[in-house]
Amino acid sequence: MSAEAATLVAAGIQAVGTLAGGGLAVFAAWKVGQKQIQILAEQTEIQNASLRHEVFEKRFEIYAVLSEVVWEITQKKSVPNTSVLHRLQESDMRAAFLFQESFLFEYSGIVNKVGVYCDLNLSRLESGDLNSVASDKEEKLLLEIDEFRKSRMLSLFMPVIGVEFRG
Repeated sequence: MSAEAATLVAAGIQAVGTLAGGGLAVFAAWKVGQKQIQILAEQTEIQNASLRHEVFEKRFEIYAVLSEVVWEITQKKSVPNTSVLHRLQESDMRAAFLFQESFLFEYSGIVNKVGVYCDLNLSRLESGDLNSVASDKEEKLLLEIDEFRKSRMLSLFMPVIGVEFRG
């Protein structure tokens, strides 16, 4: 084989080696890119799960406060203390940021009924007449609040909290 042919063969082998090395580099970069995409997807899912958990906790806190107030009114037949009513008021303000309008309409309705009931009850008790009986409006509100507790509270909250309601 001539020197010229040997040079051509050597150049060809070098070109094939360069091409193969370049192909391996492209393949390795592609694999690294695929792994980065997979890691990003997993991180996104973790962040989404964390956000869902945070929203669940905040929504459940609102449910728990309303549940406490409704239980106190309907089962103990008493007005919750000021700190509990204050927590309900704070929860009501936060609810606007955590729930959609369709939920807020019914939620705000029951919170308003609770507020009116408590105001009427406290006014009656503050009048000094310990023998006074609840007004018809108080009784009607008490029945509506109790009906809400029995039939709507769980079914209203569970879908928006993120828990499937079966009942």
